[in-house]
Amino acid sequence: MAMLYLHLPFTLTVISLVSTPTSCKLVESLVSTRENYFLKGHVMQRQRTSNSFSCAHLCSRKEGCRSYNFKHSGNKGLCELSSETAGYFKDGLTKEAGWLYGQIVPIGKEKSTESNNPGKKC
Repeated sequence: MAMLYLHLPFTLTVISLVSTPTSCKLVESLVSTRENYFLKGHVMQRQRTSNSFSCAHLCSRKEGCRSYNFKHSGNKGLCELSSETAGYFKDGLTKEAGWLYGQIVPIGKEKSTESNNPGKKC
């Protein structure tokens, strides 16, 4: 069993409402970050965002996203959503100035609600 030991400078609680046409689920999770590191490879989506919080929010709402890399550049930064976390790989994280690695850590259970009206918003 692989263990990941990181010095994590801050933790952010993210609560997201994820919806499909027939159901909604409330997901509560923590985001642990590490400055000046990123996870190479395993990128499932790249997008420009205004800040690392927006990147964390995108990851928490994207099915299969487990971590993200963010690098600020000009007015917007590069957000890379990843399907894996650093703990699964021998080499783990790569050190490089300017990057921020964030890992989504689910807490509690997902709360689902079914909608009787497919057109109804959550």
